[in-house]
Amino acid sequence: MNKKLKYFIKTFGCTYNKNSSNIIEGILLKNGYTSVNNERNTDIIIINSCIVKINTEAKILFLLKKLVNNFPDKIFIVCGCMPEVMPKTITRISPKINLIGPFFVTKILHVIKEFQENKKPVIMIGKRMENKLNQPKRLKNKLIDIIPIAQGCVNSCNYCIVKKAMGALRSYSIDSIINSIKNSIQEGAKEIRLTSQDLSAYGIDLGVNLAQLLKQINYLKGEFRIRLGMMNPSTLLPIIDGFLDACNNERIYSFFHLPIQSGDNVILEKMNRKYTIKDFLTIYEKIKSKFEIFTLSTDIICGYPSETENNFNNTLRLIERIAPDIVNISKYGHRPGTVASNEKDLNTKIKKKRSKSLTILMKSIIKNKYKRLIDKKSSVLFLRRESQNLYWGRTDWYYPIVFSSNKNVLGKILDLKIKGYEGHRLIGTPIHPQ
Repeated sequence: MNKKLKYFIKTFGCTYNKNSSNIIEGILLKNGYTSVNNERNTDIIIINSCIVKINTEAKILFLLKKLVNNFPDKIFIVCGCMPEVMPKTITRISPKINLIGPFFVTKILHVIKEFQENKKPVIMIGKRMENKLNQPKRLKNKLIDIIPIAQGCVNSCNYCIVKKAMGALRSYSIDSIINSIKNSIQEGAKEIRLTSQDLSAYGIDLGVNLAQLLKQINYLKGEFRIRLGMMNPSTLLPIIDGFLDACNNERIYSFFHLPIQSGDNVILEKMNRKYTIKDFLTIYEKIKSKFEIFTLSTDIICGYPSETENNFNNTLRLIERIAPDIVNISKYGHRPGTVASNEKDLNTKIKKKRSKSLTILMKSIIKNKYKRLIDKKSSVLFLRRESQNLYWGRTDWYYPIVFSSNKNVLGKILDLKIKGYEGHRLIGTPIHPQ
């Protein structure tokens, strides 16, 4: 009973989920458990699940069935959003699977010990405010830490199943977040990734906002960078001026992830996104006026129910106009219990065709982006070593870049000039060659 077991964990989904896995591993390692890198040589199999896309859900369920069939005597734990939304789907695979919802991550030890003692599955689901700050963590890269600033959101998009899992917005206090960032920096982190389901909704429930939080972060001592997570245009627009003032700081990457989802107002209204194309462009133009170079990341859903060719062409025109650096393209798929799932789905061929058209457009946009960056200058934070003398880092605007150096520059910030690019990364050279 007192034997410390070996565990294997596989994580699907977003940055928020990755942080939950970091916490699970941190707690287990602190209590004497051992991490292994395959499911065959372990005692415990943990699947941290995601339900945003139907393809990911199918992949997780297929994997789970396979593992349960191959290793029926191991302890199985499924955590993340899937237990919260579809617990019966999981337990139909095996009634012995333990379930941990997204708000019970820190109860991992309790679940394992109770299952060992009673030989009955433990189910911990339901909505609550769980403190995920200043928890033990296992970081895959000691230079990068993820700090959640809130859970849940204030919107109810008609296609989104995540709201069912994560519930209403619950924000951590500014003081608790600042304290967590301080601790992370003291432990050696150089890049702090702020995360939540909608970063710009932060603080609405507390009477504060993201701009105020960022201004407090800017006062902290130390050499570090902040990467901002996904922001809904509807919650960013009311705070945009103060937000951009706070972002105009060398510590905050000029990286903005703003999911537009569609370039057509009719479709946006059907999605219940609560903003218009004009609203999005207002945000875009304000960012553009503030920063000479920045990274714009967005998301597009191709083939939303009732989307016409004209609706989709409006999306293509918008993408051409704003020329984003990153577009996460999804083909629409019904998610159970959502408003959109009651509507007639479009033909798969139509969705594939539109996805392909957008992909082709983005390839041409990205190629021109890299060319325009040649001879530009930027400070670069180096986050990993690619080979003995090749280091990989991020520019001020979060573009990946490599740099050859005989000195160890890991964790350091250097000023470089862009001399070229290969694949999806820039190549840097010293501004003042030695």
